[in-house]
Amino acid sequence: EERDAILAKIEVSQAHLELLKRTNVLNDAFHIWHDGEFGTINNFRLGRLPKMP
Repeated sequence: EERDAILAKIEVSQAHLELLKRTNVLNDAFHIWHDGEFGTINNFRLGRLPKMP
């Protein structure tokens, strides 16, 4: 009975570890995308064009 409980905890821990391995902290902290001709990080535009302020 105790052995079964330990094996169950190991299985849950391994599943949690696999989830953490697929987690990307930078994607969670910084939303990197584009808005037309501009790159954006967290909805802030990067750079500028002569035709747009």
